Amino acid sequence: MKADLRIADEEVRQKFPRRNPARYGVELLKDVITGDVRPALILLLAAVVVVLLVAIVNVANLLLARAAEREREIAVRAAVGAARARIVRQLVTEGLALALAGGVAGWMVAVWATRGLIAVAPAGLPRVAEIHMDLRVLAFTLLTAAVSGVLFAASPALHLSAYTRVEAMQGARSSGSAGTHRFRNVLVVAEVALALTLTVGAALLAKSLIRLGRVEVGFSPDRLLTASITATGPRYKDGSRVAAFFDDLLGRVKSLPGVVGASVTNSLPPDGLSETDSFVVEDRLPPPDRGAPVGPILSVSDDYFRVLGVRLFRGRGFSTMDNSASVRVAIVSASLVRRHFGDLDPIGRRIKQVADWPKPDDNPWRTVVGVVDDVKYAGF
Repeated sequence: MKADLRIADEEVRQKFPRRNPARYGVELLKDVITGDVRPALILLLAAVVVVLLVAIVNVANLLLARAAEREREIAVRAAVGAARARIVRQLVTEGLALALAGGVAGWMVAVWATRGLIAVAPAGLPRVAEIHMDLRVLAFTLLTAAVSGVLFAASPALHLSAYTRVEAMQGARSSGSAGTHRFRNVLVVAEVALALTLTVGAALLAKSLIRLGRVEVGFSPDRLLTASITATGPRYKDGSRVAAFFDDLLGRVKSLPGVVGASVTNSLPPDGLSETDSFVVEDRLPPPDRGAPVGPILSVSDDYFRVLGVRLFRGRGFSTMDNSASVRVAIVSASLVRRHFGDLDPIGRRIKQVADWPKPDDNPWRTVVGVVDDVKYAGF
């Protein structure tokens, strides 16, 4: 399917070289649903794997220390004829039982912790109702615990079972042998290295979160209350009735005690970008063989920028006099002015949406009356 879409994309671009058609692509539904959080989930999974490795190395080191106390026992077993494979099987079975017990206990704690986190989750968190622990999670937990048990029990088992019958008859080797100390030192170094990696990663993540909290979002979120309202049904099929509904709604909200101001918009920051479109600036029209620039298009009421605390750099804001009967006006962001107006003074210039540049359309020209600060509408 991807190959077919690439061929179709190339055919469209060859047939319409002077336009800027949309590119075609196909994505898995899983990638669409988890696309924004996938990097964070992978990072979290990596941290969990490092913690698991630290636990494995730690338990292996403890079992190796315990093995020093069992050298005489294993020596006796080897002396009476126990095969090395049987000794390894016994020790690995002990480690496996310990790991499975830990896995079940961890799964139970995870069930309780998940319920607690869901109970305190903020309102509006997407797909929170689908978060749960099921049998698949239990099976994965037990499988991981089993593999981990074999890993952290294998080293002590192979170390203890390495006795020859002659050594067993002569007595257990000293627990303080050079080989034992070297192997335990390797485990300690590996554990410290993994813990240091995890600590550095956690510190970098904390630093990123601190920087994220300091991002200039372009508006003041203090003491703001938002609500999502849609006027639907046969009564609101006409645009004038929708406008009248919101005018009446704003009047009622503004009359409430404690309300300083109210406004409506089709896009709400910081993650509510709902509409983008192509546009052109008068006196700076793009060549016919190039596509028009694309940017976010917002519809707002007259008090919008004051309510959100957005800084007005130049010109004026919207007023109640700006309506369908007056000259069409627009307010642009500072970044749009830098990118598309060049040295031109934006105040008094005209801008309009274009559906298919350079074809003519019926969209009206709008006169720029103000320049405001950039506001993040597509995330921090």
